[in-house]
Amino acid sequence: RFSQESGDDVMAHPKCINGATEAAITDAKENSTVLNTTEVEHSMPSIITSNTHSRGKNTTLVFFPEEIWSDVLSFLTPNELCSTASLINKEFDGWSCRDALWEVHSVNRWKGKQNIDKFVNKKTLSWKKCYAWAERDALRNTMTTDELCYFSWKLLYNGRWSRLGLRKFRPDGYYESPYAGTCEWALLNNKLCFMGISLYVERDPETWGWVIGNQTSTVYFSVEETLS
Repeated sequence: RFSQESGDDVMAHPKCINGATEAAITDAKENSTVLNTTEVEHSMPSIITSNTHSRGKNTTLVFFPEEIWSDVLSFLTPNELCSTASLINKEFDGWSCRDALWEVHSVNRWKGKQNIDKFVNKKTLSWKKCYAWAERDALRNTMTTDELCYFSWKLLYNGRWSRLGLRKFRPDGYYESPYAGTCEWALLNNKLCFMGISLYVERDPETWGWVIGNQTSTVYFSVEETLS
C-alpha cells in the first residue's frame, strides 16, 4: 500500500522504467484514469505522482492496465526480472514469471549455443526454469560420455583444419581415425585417452560446447550436426 506521504517518488519501483519505456508510460498515463488515493483500494500496480502546492501535497495514483505493465516488463533483463520486478508485489512476481517473457529471453540467449534441446521440456518446466537450468549447466566443466558420443568433432591439427571430415566417438568405446584406424577411447577425470595420447577437456564459453586438447597440436571442437 502506498502512503500519501510518498513525496516526490515517481514509481512503485524506479527500476521498472527506463528510457526505452518512457514513451509507452506517457501515452498510457494520458489515457488512464487518475483517482484520489482515498477513493480506491490499492489492489493493482500503479505509478505515484505528486503535485506539490504551497499548502501541502496532493498525491494521486495512476492505474495502468495489465497489458501496459507486460510491455514495460519486456524491456527488463532476466536479472532485473528476478531481482527487481518480482519483489514489488505478488502481481509483479506473477507477471515477471510469465512464459511469454522467458521464452523470448531463452531464444535470444540460446542463439549459437549447443545441445540446448535438452532444456526445452514444456511438459514439466516453465520457460523461466528452462532458462535457469541452462544457465546452471553452462557452468559445468566436466563432460559426460553421452556428450562425447552425441557431438561430432572438428579436428584442428598443427594449426590446420582437417579436410577428412568430422570425427565421431562411438558409444561402444571405439574411435575410427582416418590415419590410425579403429582404436579404443576412455574418458577419465575429464581427460580423453585414445591412440596413446591424453587430452584435457574444457568447456567452450561461447557455444557452451566442448574443446578437447586445447593449446596442443591436436584439438577437437564439438559440432552439433543438424538432422535433416
